[in-house]
Amino acid sequence: MYDPFEALAQVCRPQGLWLHIDGAFGGSALLSRQYRHLLKGCEQADSFAWNAHKMMGVPLTASVVLFRQKGMLRKHLSEKAEYLYQGEDDYNPGEYSLQCGRRNDALKVWAAWKYYGDEGYEARVNRQFALSHYAARQVEADPALELVQAPECLNVCFAVKGHSAKELCRELDEAGLLKVGYGRFGKREFIRMVCIDPDLEESDLDHVFAWCGRWPLWPECHPPAWTARLAPDFFQMQAAFYYNQGAAYHVGLVLQGGLVF
Repeated sequence: MYDPFEALAQVCRPQGLWLHIDGAFGGSALLSRQYRHLLKGCEQADSFAWNAHKMMGVPLTASVVLFRQKGMLRKHLSEKAEYLYQGEDDYNPGEYSLQCGRRNDALKVWAAWKYYGDEGYEARVNRQFALSHYAARQVEADPALELVQAPECLNVCFAVKGHSAKELCRELDEAGLLKVGYGRFGKREFIRMVCIDPDLEESDLDHVFAWCGRWPLWPECHPPAWTARLAPDFFQMQAAFYYNQGAAYHVGLVLQGGLVF
């Protein structure tokens, strides 16, 4: 869900309240001219966080937090340790973070962005949204399924009418057909499919809904004969499926001919 950031800023600013935006997942929509309107007003926030290891596909972990006012991290997180820090250094993250020693996570983000470029990441984000919209349309067209809420981002939340989402996800996993999660909001339980892999095809999603809609008649369902399809990503293999005598391998995880979300 995307909040009304402009309206929130109008409430926070007069009251002196800190406005933080948790864009961990959906913040990468800013990379797309078509979808950045979803974050309209985010520039008025005092701080903004997003995870490049999600929509951008950078390997874990790669998280960013931005502050409107320079020096906030050093002011609140810095520990005076003269034996470590001798003189101020804006390029030493140990002076303004909870960690002293740390990996160079920023290098992964820089390298990935250098490889894809602005246009490449825009195309990636647009494709992710296109898949989620396609999935939502397929759910609405299937009388056995129910779309819990139209997706604002990449989460497609749907239910199989008359069946427990938790049990369905468990049995799909145990049958080796599909690995997908479920969620709850209030008393409502639903399947939570995240269309984050831009290398998926519409036919992949069709198989997901075919398996879900025909549950528990899975003996009649057969996994498609996956051929080797490697993602072109330079740094990360995104949902690459290898079909070899009935077994699909997804980055070391064996699922008997199934899909991973």
